[in-house]
Amino acid sequence: MRHNTTVRRARTKQGLPSWNIKTANVGTYVDSRVRSAQPRYRTARHHGVWSLQVPSRVGVVVSAAESSRTSSIETTDNAKRELLCLLETSVLDKGVFGVDEDVEDELAARIHALETCESVAVPTSTAGMQILSGRWRVLFTSVVILGAKRTKLALSPSGGSSLSGVVKLGEMYQSVSPQECKALNEVEFNVMGMVNGKFVIRAAYETVDERRVAVETEAYDLEPEKLKVMLGDNMKLLLKIFEPDGFLDITFLDEDLRVGRNDKGDVFVLAKDDAAPVE
Repeated sequence: MRHNTTVRRARTKQGLPSWNIKTANVGTYVDSRVRSAQPRYRTARHHGVWSLQVPSRVGVVVSAAESSRTSSIETTDNAKRELLCLLETSVLDKGVFGVDEDVEDELAARIHALETCESVAVPTSTAGMQILSGRWRVLFTSVVILGAKRTKLALSPSGGSSLSGVVKLGEMYQSVSPQECKALNEVEFNVMGMVNGKFVIRAAYETVDERRVAVETEAYDLEPEKLKVMLGDNMKLLLKIFEPDGFLDITFLDEDLRVGRNDKGDVFVLAKDDAAPVE
């Protein structure tokens, strides 16, 4: 599949990108293009909508509560699998340089489908914070770096020529420490294939409600030191792009996947990496 670097999103009447969409009922999704990873369960198509059909449990008597719980788990697993498949096959550079037009609507729908599934715990509860604790790897972000911003930072997308930039983005991580109400955001990159660097933002957060936290930047830094001289005033541009200040809603959470939306309209998908604490 050919990947363009021009961002294309679902548009509002004002022409601005919007990741707030409504889709079909939980357990169904419209899939007219990407079906590279078929679910373990049989699917049936009805009027263009593909719905999950769980094989019947012949000869086994189960309670309504157990049956409902099993169905919920299978729906969640299916939603996660379909989202991860699309991210792996159709999204480059975590979406930072935009996604193809024929993918973005599908991606927004699959993220929303997962958000309609039940989290394993209330995100800001004690149990939820235990799950949040540790290191998470960013799989997708709707925050984009295009145009003059990309030029100033000399960023080059995957597959781009050397003329498009000399800085390649690497992994992005967020480490959460509930005991201290702290978060550490890290953006890794490589300069000209020779120097590895890392932009670090340290932030504090406080609980607002069952799924919302308020975030405030405490400090930021660029490593190694010589890259600060190289980047100069553009280091402030990095902060402006990646600063986490504001509200963050955790819209889905389980032991290995998390979805969040901030008050700027951005959406994030993260996978649990390990239990590394915030330094």
